[in-house]
Parts: sequence; C-alpha cells; structure tokens
Amino acid sequence: MQYTKIAEDRIGVLIGKDGEIKKKIEEKTHTKITVTGTEVDISGSPYYEMLAENVVDAISLGFSPEKAILLTKEYKDYTYEFIFLSEKKFLPLRGRVIGTNRSVLDSIEKISECYVCVGKEGIGIIGDYEDVEDVKEAILMLINHGKPGTAYGFLDKRKKQRKDREMRRVINSEDKLE
Repeated sequence: MQYTKIAEDRIGVLIGKDGEIKKKIEEKTHTKITVTGTEVDISGSPYYEMLAENVVDAISLGFSPEKAILLTKEYKDYTYEFIFLSEKKFLPLRGRVIGTNRSVLDSIEKISECYVCVGKEGIGIIGDYEDVEDVKEAILMLINHGKPGTAYGFLDKRKKQRKDREMRRVINSEDKLE
C-alpha cells in the first residue's frame, strides 16, 4: 500500500465529477484509491501503486488530470519528475522560471515536448524520460541565475543530438539489412 497526500484545494480535481477522474486513474493503474481528507491510500501491485502515486502527486501539484494521466500511457514512456524547492528559496525565483505571461514555461514546453507545472512547493515535469531530464537541467539553470536563452539553447541542442543519434541508429540498422 502506498500513501500520499493531495493538496486540499485539489481534492475535487482528483476525484472529479461523480468520481470519474478517480475511477479513470484506478482503471488505468489497476489500483484502488481511497481519499480521506488530504490523505490518499493506494493499493495494488507495487508498480501500479507507484504509477498511481505519481498521477496523484502531479494532480496535487497543479497538473490537469488529462496531463497527469499521460503517465499511464503504455505506448510512450512518460515519466514524472518533481523538483522540490523550499518556499523561502523558491518564491523569489518563480518569476524567472515562469516568465512574463508564462512565456518561459511555454517556450520550454514547446522545445522539449514536456509539460511543466509550477506549484507551491516546487516544479513538476511530465514527458519522455530523456526530455524530462533535459528540462530539469534547463530549469535548474534558470534557478541558478541563468538566462532563458541559455536554457532554450541547451534544450534545442539536446533535442538535436537525440534526433541525430536516432537517425544514425536507423541508418546503421538499414545498412545491416543490406
């Protein structure tokens, strides 16, 4: 059994109208979820308990249920990463990470094909494993007084390196077939 907490203002989002979101998470993760106040109990097999916990934690942070449920997709290897930042340290940095009218986060999401959510206690990232790791590094650059352009350049470079690596892999596999 896994235990986690849900932010009080996100309980309704987790449960959904007539319990539909909770039911959907339970179906996708093959678990049973019990919500008592802000306490969430998850029972099932260990892998699915962990998966359901990640979905609940993502919703608690502020992700929409639709984005959090992407973590259950079997055809794509989505992962969830949380960067914990103490409120004392984080509050002055929020603007740098979010940008004017969310411009920095929108650019990071567009380049990386990840979803990013800034919550009260830190930052959550949902996406492909390698992309999530790159986004985490780019956000840490911003937190450590980096400029958005530097973070964007880093993400672009990493994306290009991965595409080049994949292209070489495809070419090599075609060469072996001949």
